[in-house]
Amino acid sequence: MPKKILLASGCSYTDKDYKSNDPNITADWPMWPEIMANNLNLKCVNTGKCGQGADHIFDSIMDNIATYGNRIDTIAIVWSTADRIPFFDFTLNPIVECNVDEIMKSNGGVDPFSWMDDIGIGRISKNYMNSAHFGTKKSYKIMIQNPLRKMLAIVEICKAKNIKFVMIQGLLYMDTHSLDSMISRGILNKQSGLSPTDCANLFMKNPIFGQLEKHKKHIIGWPFLPKFGGYVYDDIRFGHLKLPNRTISGPDDYYISNKDKHPNKLGQELLSDLFMEKYKELYH
Repeated sequence: MPKKILLASGCSYTDKDYKSNDPNITADWPMWPEIMANNLNLKCVNTGKCGQGADHIFDSIMDNIATYGNRIDTIAIVWSTADRIPFFDFTLNPIVECNVDEIMKSNGGVDPFSWMDDIGIGRISKNYMNSAHFGTKKSYKIMIQNPLRKMLAIVEICKAKNIKFVMIQGLLYMDTHSLDSMISRGILNKQSGLSPTDCANLFMKNPIFGQLEKHKKHIIGWPFLPKFGGYVYDDIRFGHLKLPNRTISGPDDYYISNKDKHPNKLGQELLSDLFMEKYKELYH
């Protein structure tokens, strides 16, 4: 009988083919889905892909549910930032695309997103967000609530098909601080701002959030926003949050290098540990 499957998805924190921005590093360690699947004696189907958002995650999960059906034992997801929006066969990353200069300052002078300019999409977000057509509340509402819809859909599918499931938010859900910084530096117009309060209201004051609340035991760090007692994976690995019974040695131990802040081998093991702890809490 074919082996049961762990189906995983996410962005660069999950991508088994991740290539480091640091030319001196070869990211040849196993990623968290492979580690988790090995611990559970499951076959790993890892659909994570660099730069992707909720739409890729949802679509890749759905494609593989259709492909593997009852062979799927568990679905595990690291969700990406909410501002990632599909564009043809690419994904727009508006905040990143508008903020590359600042990212390079904290990334050892390396532009990890030069490919966006190479294919002509690097300026699309900046131009649009500075245009008269940009509707702040409407645009941010779409960004912020889209991943919630995808989360709920996967939750309902897992319940209907009796599939085990665990989720975590990998990066900051919505980077309002960078928006403020870009406005203060003249990169964006004031109309493009989003206060943390407005962000929280768009995130929490809707029926989708209420439905996900019913399944929060499956969602590590829910509701993700520190103000409301939530957290994301980066809060843990960078030492911003201390969890009971877990000691983080030093924040710089969990990323690749000063030129690449993605999770390294220890960071991947930490992610797998968080998933396994929640899995055992739910299913053992």
